[in-house]
Amino acid sequence: MIGTSCFLSVCLLHAVELPLRGLFCELDKVKEGKGQFGGRLGKALLDDDLSSRKVSKFNRIDCPDFPRLPTHIVQNLSQDNRILYRLCLACIDGYVPDDLASAKIGVMHHARWLTLASRILRYYVADPVVRTEEVETLARYIVRVYYKMHAQIKLRPLIEDGAHHVYTSLQLNSEIQLSPSERKAVMKKVLNNSYFAHPEALILASLGDEDRSIREKGVALCKQLLTLEQKGMNRSARINGKPRIFCKPEINQGAKNYLELVTYNVDIGDNDPIRKKKSFKSYRMFGLCFKTACKEIEWAPVTIPSLIKEHPSDPEQFEKYLDSRLKTSYPCHQQAVERAVALMTESKLKCTDADMKSGHHIIVTEERRKNPGAHKKRKFNKLLQ
Repeated sequence: MIGTSCFLSVCLLHAVELPLRGLFCELDKVKEGKGQFGGRLGKALLDDDLSSRKVSKFNRIDCPDFPRLPTHIVQNLSQDNRILYRLCLACIDGYVPDDLASAKIGVMHHARWLTLASRILRYYVADPVVRTEEVETLARYIVRVYYKMHAQIKLRPLIEDGAHHVYTSLQLNSEIQLSPSERKAVMKKVLNNSYFAHPEALILASLGDEDRSIREKGVALCKQLLTLEQKGMNRSARINGKPRIFCKPEINQGAKNYLELVTYNVDIGDNDPIRKKKSFKSYRMFGLCFKTACKEIEWAPVTIPSLIKEHPSDPEQFEKYLDSRLKTSYPCHQQAVERAVALMTESKLKCTDADMKSGHHIIVTEERRKNPGAHKKRKFNKLLQ
């Protein structure tokens, strides 16, 4: 419709929450959905009086490579995010400051797992009576995997960093000590969210890599794909004449680096499983394909990301990435998603009728547009003056 292919960028901050949700539901013996806080642990975490629980002696969580965020990033974090970051540091250092112990943690919601993580850590540093094995497992996972990924995404927030984050998440979730059933619940979520392991994302990551040798591989691959396109190969696959569907890749769990996240098949020819699909009315041989996780398509063609393809037939357009790496302004996560979820949570607590919730959304969003930052105390006081 718009004459060019689009790059699908999902919010990676949401993607790293899903394995935590899978692990929590597995440990609390509940199904995902509306009743996922109905277990014994979920009901205990709904307690609004967590801040009054006395901090007791607890085992430090060893995590030497935990990322320490710069001051300017910490200042821009939301209140809930800042509390979780400080709780992670407290669990690592073995000391909880008084102001952190008395901090009020935000409400839990099915779409807000940041506050759930904060409540689990606050529960972990509280009375040893409630510090069960499940709580300890979740606390270790939050510090060593969940928030470590959260912080890495904040530090490297662009789409050319997306493939790095997928590979790091795969490594961390594979290395952490879990039972077979817990690991299965976690890895199911990791492997299902393979959006940034797509070959287009890998190409962007290789061109944005600091290592020149890896950028050379990315440039060579782009030139190869451009040659295949000129021969009529490696065009976007269409089913029943409809625009191409985005095919999530099947992640290679044995990958040694992010470039090996996807399994490729070169010049698959007449034995290609795609050719046997009746839904493909017009088929062209593909010179380079990747294995997908889609039911409709087993193999899909590798294509050049439209973000870097400035000319349809000039192979020299990619040479510039040899001397200077790719730098985009497109994020791999959306802060707006977090704000929208927070607004929905607030509406649910304040309004019961659907029309009232909708009206609350509209009014708050319009006021924030007119007076940006007015909901923050330091800026609201300036407006009063």
